[in-house]
This record gives sequence, structure tokens and C-alpha cells, in this order.
Amino acid sequence: MSGSDVRDSYLHQPNPSYGNAANKDKNFGNHTHTVVGKTEWANWNIYRGVYWFDLSVLPGATVLDANLSLFVSDGVKQAGSTQTVTTSHYYTIFPLSKQWEEGQEVNAAVTNGPGVTWNNAIDNVTGTDFAWSASGASGGADKLSSVGIVYDSPANLEMNWLNYQNQNLTDLVQSWANGTVINNGLLLTGDENTSKPDGSRLTIIARQNSTHGPRLVITFAGSDDVTAGLDVGADGNFEWNHTGNLSNASSIPDFSNTLNDYLANASASFTDDWGNEFVDIPLNITGNSTLVISDIEVQYDWEAAVTISPNNDLLSEMNQHLSNGTVDATGNVSIPINVTSGSAGSIKLLNLWLGQGDRPPSIGAISLPGNTIVPDGEIDSIDIEVTSYQGLNNLSWVTMYPLLSNVASRPMFFHSFENDTTWINDPSNFVDNMSGYWNPLNSDTGRMSWNFSSNWNWPVLENVIWQTQAWTVDGLSVNRPSSQKTFHENRLHITSFVVYDETAPSDSSTIVEPTEWVAGGDTLRVAGTIRFLDETSYPMVNDVVINLQNISGNGTVDSSGAYSIFTQVPSLNQYDGLTIGANLSINDYTTPGLAHLTFNVDATSPGMLANSPIGTRILPEQNQLFNVTITDGSDSLGLDNGSLMIGSKVSTMMVMESRNIQSMQTSHYCG
Repeated sequence: MSGSDVRDSYLHQPNPSYGNAANKDKNFGNHTHTVVGKTEWANWNIYRGVYWFDLSVLPGATVLDANLSLFVSDGVKQAGSTQTVTTSHYYTIFPLSKQWEEGQEVNAAVTNGPGVTWNNAIDNVTGTDFAWSASGASGGADKLSSVGIVYDSPANLEMNWLNYQNQNLTDLVQSWANGTVINNGLLLTGDENTSKPDGSRLTIIARQNSTHGPRLVITFAGSDDVTAGLDVGADGNFEWNHTGNLSNASSIPDFSNTLNDYLANASASFTDDWGNEFVDIPLNITGNSTLVISDIEVQYDWEAAVTISPNNDLLSEMNQHLSNGTVDATGNVSIPINVTSGSAGSIKLLNLWLGQGDRPPSIGAISLPGNTIVPDGEIDSIDIEVTSYQGLNNLSWVTMYPLLSNVASRPMFFHSFENDTTWINDPSNFVDNMSGYWNPLNSDTGRMSWNFSSNWNWPVLENVIWQTQAWTVDGLSVNRPSSQKTFHENRLHITSFVVYDETAPSDSSTIVEPTEWVAGGDTLRVAGTIRFLDETSYPMVNDVVINLQNISGNGTVDSSGAYSIFTQVPSLNQYDGLTIGANLSINDYTTPGLAHLTFNVDATSPGMLANSPIGTRILPEQNQLFNVTITDGSDSLGLDNGSLMIGSKVSTMMVMESRNIQSMQTSHYCG
């Protein structure tokens, strides 16, 4: 019996000093799991599971055997650890004497209907509750004597079935079937006397799971005229047939050959996330009475493809754990092997053989720069920790190098212990200013560090893994790639571009704005900053030249990445605008249009000439002729439109005529 034939929930007692007291009145009837046992911390919580099975199909039947199975999906971890508790604990089942309700909540007070809680067997929405005689179904009126005990550890039970099969359980089911004992289900408790870091909590899959929910398998007596059959594959060929009484009997048909034939020609029903293919095989079961089929066992002759995880083969991985493990009193190191599967089934490890001898060295921590490496003259550091199990004197040399893509000759950093020298093999000239030092940490472990700065030859790369190696004088070695990665950059861009007019007079600001007029021959200063692309670092002095465009001048940056270049405006009219810009001598990734400015240039000086009358006192009279000629220097064509504003204020009435001025009156300003 499982699925819809089951009701389940659990009771939660919070820690009286640290826990949320409201949990005592919460229902968990609609949860996807139940929980039993005690948690591992000092602020512990206690859980108890309740289960009920519908036995209406068994009135008056003779029960031959009963087996209760609960699937444990998770076992409690030791406090402060990822290791499941290995200490064995008692898990006990009791028949319940009080009726209870499953409930419809998930970690909440009852609102959708009555449900079981720590305080109440039935916690009603209306407030008419039916309490346990003692909270948690602890009282003598709440439960009968135990009918089953399992003594095991959470580690062994995790991802396994918790099974109860004994005569006491069988007798209880018989009493339920006879009606001599009311079927109020079962109470499951775990060891509740543990202390930090130990715990007994188990998480059990709930009834909603059709394959791993709680199940009660009952074998009962049948009649003498039972006929039954089992057809694997539903092809009409029965692999097992039976005629006669099945009471107190069992049959174990072997239909492995039929399964193999079926699988050989079947298509996968579905494929899981790990690439495992599954085939649905129909089992056609016939009979003239109720049959119980259990314990179908299928074993596969399958050899797993072993992958390297996380960094090396099993031998190197074992040695790595030996180097980092803590030796116990007997001089041994325990190495846990966690075997997991993405699908149901049994995995067995066979023929694991460990050969002892001189151990190769191991590489511990690998440290790489966290910043982007750029040719800014700054020093970056790389280092590794190396352990030699025969002592530091047995080390020969260590090396470290980046796994650069599309590069034939990578820079390789070396250190020799035999002559205490540090050097670099760098045929592509990627590195400047390399140095290194060895720092022993204890008798068998030390740290090797290299300091270096990259130059402009180092290619632009992201997510660069570094390979490390260590050798001993007797030829034992280890290789290990870094899990950390580095980033490398040498592209530049101009982040600011400003033009200043350094010749007085100027407008309200010396900054030259777009389309502004500037006099020919004025002194300009072009200034701004340069940075590596997407970085805050800047190149060193004299590494990069900034060249001005359409105007003479160049320069380099100062120690803060700033540039300032003086130049002169051409002595040539640029009424339609002069565009000047800047570019970098190498690796220029400046945004188009950023380092450009267009302004107008006036290279001539304006003048004014009064033509008539000359040297004569002018008396005001009607239609007095007064000619004024305005030119832009020696340019007889006159002023460029809009390049000059003129004004005049006279104190007498007169009439003026010229090409541009027709008349003026007293106190009138014109321009």
C-alpha cells in the first residue's frame, strides 16, 4: 500500500530557548517529505513522523507478513561539517491510539482544514481541537508499545530504505485487519538524546512520490484455487504461471533473459539530465485474486565511464587528499569516497587497490593576480605551495606557466632547488623585471613566489589557466592546473580630450568649444587622459605617443596617465572650420569622435577707414554725405558675414550713405 492509500505528516518541537514556539501548532500534511529525529546544533529541534495506511481491502484476512518501508532522502550532517553523521541511533515505531488528521498545510497553521500538530492530534480551523494527552503524542494514551526498532546511522540510511519487518509488526497489522485494534496509524521517532555535533534527523520522502513514498507490504493467506501469471513485455508469453494455494508461499521467477531480449530491441522512453536512457517495460499480471508482488530486483552488468574530477586521475587525487589530511593516532589518514548517481540504482566499487611507496610531491594553494594584468610597470605576483613527503631537500625544481592560446612560446617561470636559482624562459619577450624567492613553511612544505611585470608583447587574453609542476631529485613529479584564472590587456583609449586657447584675450573660458572662433597664430594646449581599455590603469611615461591630427604636435603621458601638448593655430582663415584630433601610436581603441574638435579660425586683423570729408569740419546739413569703408585687413572683399560687429552713436542729426548703412539719427545705435 502506497500513494493514495497513505496519509502522512510530521510533528515539530522547536527548541524551548531559541526556537519559534509557533512551530508546535504548525501542520506539515501537504509537505513533500516527513522528518524524524533530532537536529545537530545546540539550538536543536525534534521531529516525529506519523503514517496511516488504508487496510479496507483486508477485512478478516490472515496476515502472513508485514513490511514497512520508508525512503530516506537525506541524513543529518555533523554540526559545522558536510559529513553525514556516522553514529548509529535508534529509530522506533509505535502504534497510535488516537485518531489524527493529515492536514493540508506546508509548515503553516491550519487554515484549509483540520490537521495534526505537535500540540494536537486534530487542530481544527474552528478552534475545537483534540489534543494529545502529552504533546508530541508522548503520552500513554497516545500510543501503544513499540512494534519495531532499527539501529543504524544517518550516513548508512541516506538514499536508502528504512525497513521494519518483524512479528510484532505483523501481529499489529493482523489486529488492525481483525478490528481488535483500531488502525490509527504509526508514530516514528528518532534518537532524541543526542548533543552537538551529533544528530539523528532523517528526511523521508512523503506519499506524493509514487515510487519512493511510504509503503506497507502485506502478505496474507489466499485460497486453494489461485491462478496467476506474469507476462514481461505484455507480448502474450508468460514468464511465470501458478495454480493452487499461495498462502505462506513465495515464488521467485527469473525473467532476466526476457528483459535482455526486450531491452535489445526497445527504444528509450526518456533520457535523464545525465544522459542515462530509460525503457518502460510493461508487466502484465493476471490472477483471480489479490496478489502482492514485491522485491523485484534487476541487476545490470554495466561498467561506468570514469571521468577525471576535479583535477587529476584517482591516484593523484588520493595523494592530494593524503597531503591535506589529518593523521590520526595510528598514523593513518581517512579519505571519504562519496559515490553518487543521477538515477536510481546500486553502485558498487570493486577492486580498489592502493600501492604504497615514495609519494610524489603535491601542489597545494595556487595564487594568481586578481587584477587585470596590463603593461603599466606594476609588479604582479604568482605563487604555489609545494609539499615533498621525503622532505624539502628532496625537491629538484618547480615551474609555473600560463596556458596562452595561439601562442607558440609561452613564458615559463622556473626555480631550481639544486643551485637555488630563479629564471624565466621567455622567447617571445612577454615579461619584464622578473624575480623570485622560495619560502620554506615547515620541514616538507614551502611556497615559491615569482614577481613580474608584463610588457606590450603579451597578447590580450581572458580566462587564462596556469599550469604548475614540481619534481623531486628521484624523478617523482606532479602536474596541476590552477582553478583561478587571469586576464591580460594592452589596448588603450583616450578617455578625455580638451583644447585650451592660451593666448589672451579670450572668451569667458579658455576652453575652446565646438564652432568657436579662434585667432590665427594663437597658442593652443591639448590635454586629457589615457587609460587601458576598460581599466583604471594607465601606461608608463614614454611608452605611448599622442599625435595631434591636422595640426602639429605630439607628446606622452605623465605618471598619472595625463597628457598636455602645446601647438599653434595656423595663420590661415578657416571660416568653414578646422578639425583637430589626437590618436595613439599603439593599440588605439578610442571611441570614434571622442578625441576631435572643430572650431573656426580668423587669421586677419580688421581695420576701419573714413574716406570723406578729410581734414574738414563737418557741419550738419541735409543729405550730408559720409562714406565709411570697413575691411578685414588688406582683404578688399570686405568682412566675412557675421565676423565683425560695428556700432555708432552720434549727437547730431545726419544722413549717412554707404554700401551697408543708409541713415542714422541722433542717439541711435546701429550695428
